[in-house]
This record gives sequence, structure tokens and C-alpha cells, in this order.
Amino acid sequence: MNRRNFINTSSVTVAGAMVSRLVASEQPQRQIRTNWAGNLKYSTDNLHTPKSLAKVQEVVKNAAN
Repeated sequence: MNRRNFINTSSVTVAGAMVSRLVASEQPQRQIRTNWAGNLKYSTDNLHTPKSLAKVQEVVKNAAN
């Protein structure tokens, strides 16, 4: 392998690794949660953390049936 081929191959390898990391970081990471006892694990895409009663009412009102 000559120098030019080595540089081309190396740059493609490094660029591919960087692109795959960027693509992986753009996808939302699901956080694994546990219940209060720690014996059940779950995850969700729809986690609401309302700070007031009015916000709780809004979340419940807008929830899909």
C-alpha cells in the first residue's frame, strides 16, 4: 500500500467513525427508570414532569385516549 492509499483509507475510516457517532447522538436516548421499590424497570417516550396542579390538569386533558 502506498502513502496515498494509506491516507485515503485512514481518512475514510476516521470520517466514518465520526459520522456514526454524530448520527447516534442525534437519536434520543431512552432512560431506563425504576419504580419506587426498584423491582420494575420501564422506559417511555412521553414523560411529563408538571410543577403545578394546573400543569397536571393540562397534561391529563391533552392526553390521547
